[in-house]
Amino acid sequence: MANKDKSLCCECNKVCTADNLCCITYRVFCHPKCGGITEDLFKKIAKISNFIWSHSNCLSVSTSNLEYARSFGDIKEKQEAMDAKLTVLQEGYNKLLETIKVMNVSIKNTETNSDGLVTECDITKYHRLKSSGDRRRPVLIKFNDRSKKNLIMENLCKIKYLETELTKIGVSHDLNKEHGEERKKLVEEAKEKQKNNQNNNKE
Repeated sequence: MANKDKSLCCECNKVCTADNLCCITYRVFCHPKCGGITEDLFKKIAKISNFIWSHSNCLSVSTSNLEYARSFGDIKEKQEAMDAKLTVLQEGYNKLLETIKVMNVSIKNTETNSDGLVTECDITKYHRLKSSGDRRRPVLIKFNDRSKKNLIMENLCKIKYLETELTKIGVSHDLNKEHGEERKKLVEEAKEKQKNNQNNNKE
């Protein structure tokens, strides 16, 4: 294979005559004897129509190229899968920006502080929590100013009246386990108190 002159035998580098083996893979020539074929056998196989022959070195290169091609194919599939995930993340980010814009419209109309606006600059971090099966997990948003978060929480009922789609959005504080249990306890107490009041009114 080192000799690029196709008129020479790829094994002995001597000039090839008309009756020689020609590799179908890379079009290199080889004397029958150099290719491990006797003259008698060569004369017989030369009469076979559509007979093809590949040099062992060329065949090894072809096999290696096939393995490389498969590796590239795997890499391409992984890249496409990663691109798809990035697209989903970008779509989620765009929806988040749209939600913030809608919130800004509502908050601007009911200003409760100096500017009454929440922008992308007020968000220091956001990410979707780890997925659990087919259930869509919530997005955790961290603000650089507590007043901005409180502003959104105070205007949730107004925000949901802007568009039908917004009624499907649930927003709540990110509580640790201790605060979460405390909140749950307070909610249960409030429900029990409300139930008792209703029973007293009936009597």
